[in-house]
Amino acid sequence: MDASTTAVCRWVWVAPRDADDVAAALSVCAGAGVPVVPRGGGTSIAGQATGVGVVLDLTRHMNRLVSVDPAARTAVVQPGLVLDRLRDAVRPYGLTFGPDPSTHSRCTLGGMIGNNACGAHSVAWGTTADNVTELAVTAYGGTAHRISTGWSGAPAGLRDLITGHLGLLRTGMTPAGMPPGFSRRISGYGGLDALLPERGVQLARAFCGSEGTLGVVTEAVVRLVDAPRTPVLAVLGYADESAAADAAAGLLPYGPLTVEGMAEDLVGGGAPALPRGRAWLFVEMPDEGGARALVRAAEAVDATVVTDPAGQRALWRIREDAAGTATRMPGGGMAWPGWEDCAVPPVRLGAYLREFRALLAAHGLHGSPYGHFGEGCVHVRIDFDLVSAAGIARFRDFSGNWPISSSRTAAPCRASTGTGRRGRSCCRRCTGRRWSGSSAPTRTCGTRRAA
Repeated sequence: MDASTTAVCRWVWVAPRDADDVAAALSVCAGAGVPVVPRGGGTSIAGQATGVGVVLDLTRHMNRLVSVDPAARTAVVQPGLVLDRLRDAVRPYGLTFGPDPSTHSRCTLGGMIGNNACGAHSVAWGTTADNVTELAVTAYGGTAHRISTGWSGAPAGLRDLITGHLGLLRTGMTPAGMPPGFSRRISGYGGLDALLPERGVQLARAFCGSEGTLGVVTEAVVRLVDAPRTPVLAVLGYADESAAADAAAGLLPYGPLTVEGMAEDLVGGGAPALPRGRAWLFVEMPDEGGARALVRAAEAVDATVVTDPAGQRALWRIREDAAGTATRMPGGGMAWPGWEDCAVPPVRLGAYLREFRALLAAHGLHGSPYGHFGEGCVHVRIDFDLVSAAGIARFRDFSGNWPISSSRTAAPCRASTGTGRRGRSCCRRCTGRRWSGSSAPTRTCGTRRAA
């Protein structure tokens, strides 16, 4: 099992020591027709790290930082390396890895590649796919491939397949009503248009987000970014979460590193003092001047600028703890993961949250949205009753209505946590069967979630 609501009994657990072990395991599994689940940190909330068959635990042995090139700003990593270990190793060079899910202390680079993970700083530094340059991949059956940009290393037949479907790739990858180039279009095989000739045939980029269904990563070359020397945090208070969401898009021209949103129901009694309001945007800026200029321009109820690193860490802890805080409702009941990272263009986020709250109310449910408001992307835990027959029926009814409702505001079903088991039916409703994870071309499936 992982951090989702899904639990599946595996058949065999394997901890490969190197790429040869991975190839041997995949060869045996292919010969026997056995499914394979490559697993990293197990923090998945859509069920990517669950499945029958053979589970490959890539954290036990394949967890090394192979090398760092500060001049080129790249690192070579194994898939089981935990993100914080990479960030700690490159910090002395003034560098960091841009994507930073709240599970950074335990998520792995292989899992981040599998789910095309994002994090708070994606508004500045993009998704994992934006920060991967080369991958060593082993396919089901044991064949090894080294892929980057161009067709070198591609599996046999892939080039002809893409060439024969260029029109579909150019026109069929964006859901109706969604602007081209929307950064959070990650559901299913959302990156396949990276294989278009006008986009440079970016094989490694297209692989990101495939959740292990196209092969198992055994090594990756990742791009590093300059860590800001003196970041400053501006905290803006608003009347409610929809008002905060309405304001988020207007802050993007100021060059923020983060635009994270949350409401008062996620702030515990022991949290640091926040500006007046019932919802807040946490906007990190590269320097104090930029932070104060943003505060002057923002139409917030109240605001504060935090320059002290310790004070910033205390405030960021509220956001990082939100995934855990949100699992308990104010009345003490449980709330469950799985409705994660719905996204719309940032200018539509306020309207989307109002519609989503209305849908929850119509089903007698409650949830606490929070997340990457600057990218139009939200997390939420919902207080489903997953024990009684009536509760499970309501769960299914909501699950059927939610993607239909979200498609009215052009919301893709998954926008960084991946599709996994939980999101397949939603992806088919929102984007069509052609690009949903249900049509996976191999028997390898799932990785882990990191966002």
